[in-house]
Amino acid sequence: MNNPFSMFSCDSPPTRWLFILSLIFVVFACPAAHAGSKCRTNGNIGASFGNIDSLTINTIGGSTSAAPGVNCNDPGDFSGGIGRNWLYVSVENPDGGSTLRPLRHTTTGETIGLTAKIDGSAVVVGQRYDQSNYMYGGNANNKNLALQLVIPPGATVSAGTYTTVVRTRWYWSLCSGTILSAVCWSGWDRSNGLTMSGCVGNSCTASAYINNYGTGEVADITLTLVVENSCNIVTLPQVAFGSAPLVSGFTSITPNMTIRCTKTAPYSISLSNGNSGGSPREMWLAGDSSKKLKYELYKPGSSADRWGDAGTARFENLIGSGLNQDYSFRAEILPGQPTPPSGTYTDNIQLTVTY
Repeated sequence: MNNPFSMFSCDSPPTRWLFILSLIFVVFACPAAHAGSKCRTNGNIGASFGNIDSLTINTIGGSTSAAPGVNCNDPGDFSGGIGRNWLYVSVENPDGGSTLRPLRHTTTGETIGLTAKIDGSAVVVGQRYDQSNYMYGGNANNKNLALQLVIPPGATVSAGTYTTVVRTRWYWSLCSGTILSAVCWSGWDRSNGLTMSGCVGNSCTASAYINNYGTGEVADITLTLVVENSCNIVTLPQVAFGSAPLVSGFTSITPNMTIRCTKTAPYSISLSNGNSGGSPREMWLAGDSSKKLKYELYKPGSSADRWGDAGTARFENLIGSGLNQDYSFRAEILPGQPTPPSGTYTDNIQLTVTY
């Protein structure tokens, strides 16, 4: 028979009280969270854009990837089932500011702009990005960031080596073991200065959150780009003398060509000798190479300096600007020659840019 004046009966209440006391012991008896003793960044790493010619940099840009991250290399502690973790990263300029530090030429100081993407989305420099969808287990003790570094098109620069540093800053509160009843048994591992609200000892509720990110842990990425010289023939001239009944009826013309070469790159332009293989050049009647019309091509800025394909006959000592450069030259059907039979006369000239 139960005693109505007794504080406890002989049934379940004493057991219930013991259970509550045991739970309180579990929550408060665990050691305090430790800071950064199990996890660390992967350290400073390098990445390269490779060798890209200057015209591609200007019109297309470039990209490369890097995988900075956090490594918790104590597999014995991370072998169990894990619950909620907190992991954030920001991408920064080591000098501060809202843009990434540009790539800089190691000699001239010229710069090339740089942006970044995480999972295909543009990065806001200095903003923290949540990487908490991350669970340890077995050998899955690393978190690497899928970071894409992008050179936007538009830079007009000299050839050479360009370098920069992109900084990543990591913040975390990670459980280095098994979570049971919201308790991290072996203690939370936290980055420098990070503190939590909603945690008592090693127990963090579902509503727990970071109330102070602290200084985090830094991992730098050193980027390298080698810009190579390049030239492009933008437009080729069509040399058309028109028609006339006599050789004396033809007048000289000034066709134009457009060349684009790397900024500060030296280059030269040569013209082949065409049908004749020498001087003077010859246009031949279609279907009858014995019928010829002699003509010549002269260098830009000169009225009598023949433009050829070797030595000083080339148009030399040119310097690229990275932009289009136009060259007008003179073409002339040589006077004093007999007028050949009527018809269409042609020649093919090869233009070569050497840089």
